[in-house]
Amino acid sequence: MKRLITSLSLMSMSVLSADSSLFLEDIQAFLDKPELESNSSPKPEKSSSLLKEVNGTTVSGDEGMSQAQKRKQAEAHAKRKIEGTIPASVPSQPKKTTPAARAPSNQRAQQPSQPLKAVAELDVSAPIAQAPSNMKSEMPEKHKECSPASCGYNMPDMASKRHGVSAIVSGSFIYWKPQQDDFNVGITGPRPGVEQKLQHFHSKYEPGFKAGIGANFSYDNWALYLEYTELRTHQSNARGSNSTSPMIISPWVGITENDQNLYTPFAPTPGNILNSGVSNHWRFNFEMADLFLSRSYYVGKKLVFNPFLAARAAKINQNLNVNFTYNTVGLPDVQNTIYSHNKNNTQQIGPRFGFDMNWLVGHNFRFGGTVAGALLYTQYQLRHTELLNGVSHSNIHSSPTAFRFNGDIALELGWRAYMNRNRSSIDLMFKYEALGFWEQNMVAGIAHAMTNQGRTLDGGNLYLHGGTFKLAFNF
Repeated sequence: MKRLITSLSLMSMSVLSADSSLFLEDIQAFLDKPELESNSSPKPEKSSSLLKEVNGTTVSGDEGMSQAQKRKQAEAHAKRKIEGTIPASVPSQPKKTTPAARAPSNQRAQQPSQPLKAVAELDVSAPIAQAPSNMKSEMPEKHKECSPASCGYNMPDMASKRHGVSAIVSGSFIYWKPQQDDFNVGITGPRPGVEQKLQHFHSKYEPGFKAGIGANFSYDNWALYLEYTELRTHQSNARGSNSTSPMIISPWVGITENDQNLYTPFAPTPGNILNSGVSNHWRFNFEMADLFLSRSYYVGKKLVFNPFLAARAAKINQNLNVNFTYNTVGLPDVQNTIYSHNKNNTQQIGPRFGFDMNWLVGHNFRFGGTVAGALLYTQYQLRHTELLNGVSHSNIHSSPTAFRFNGDIALELGWRAYMNRNRSSIDLMFKYEALGFWEQNMVAGIAHAMTNQGRTLDGGNLYLHGGTFKLAFNF
């Protein structure tokens, strides 16, 4: 009877206590206390504490208790938990587990209180909830976590992103047409001052080539590329007088005969020329070298940009030889020949800026274009000479310098195939290119000044356009 009264007193005091640990410690101390009464009373066996985990909370009991008593004690303890009588975290004697499985006592004491479900309401058979499959990220694993610098990095358009240097070798066949302004053959008409017609020099397409070599670098995926272009041509145009056009005169002839201008467009003399003919022979040599520093990168999944900074050097040599024959009214049986030699050579160098853009249309094909511009420091070598029947009458030369603008534009259709586990590639492309060099024909101004009483012409522009077939290897 004494034991029962003592037990009830301790239990009531523990319930009113804010700290549930006192309750368990008093129970344990009472169970472990030796019998004070007579030794004849039955003494319960001392045993280790039984830990019962109910929704993450440990409760202590006695191994000697029956299953019904254990279940009843756990239900009562859970009910008091819900009512707030006992705090959620009840320290007790831990289970005999490995040290790694135990949490420090101070961490257990700091855990926030959570309502404990009743044992009867627990459903341990419920499956663990998982995120729906459609909520999984589709972003590649390497892009899930990155710094702002690497996330803003544009993926390069290279055969393979690897350490070291990869080489670029290319060759191109070009079929271009050069056109030089103010390289006119002559002026024809039934009579001077009436219905005259300017005869232009008609140039033709000519073959040429390009050769390139370069490298892709692993440092920020920059590329360095050198390309050389060459086009050479020799073309001729000829015109002669006939019944409908009895006279043709050349703008490249300005010598005088008997101190009189042979031809002055602003004041022609009908009796000067009876019959005439002119032939122009044009020799054109074009050489150009471009050194590119570029970085090709993706903008989205289908668009590739390739901005570049380049240096351009060009050497353009032009020679126009004119043969003009005529008969005068006073001497119709005597044919006179005037030979005019005109040299217009330039050397140019300067910076160039531009970009390539390609749209990937599928099956390794792409479509794109190029826009670029350059400002070239240009040095001219000009010479104009004339001979009448083998006798020199004029010899003028000049070497001016100036800054000239140069522009490029191109449309491209290409195809690329990757090989050797994307470590190398082969590239085929067709381009239609157009190049313009401003104010190249400066020698025409000298000849025009002689035939037009000192009036000069602005330099005529030089244009080149045509197709380019290119084959390139990246390895």
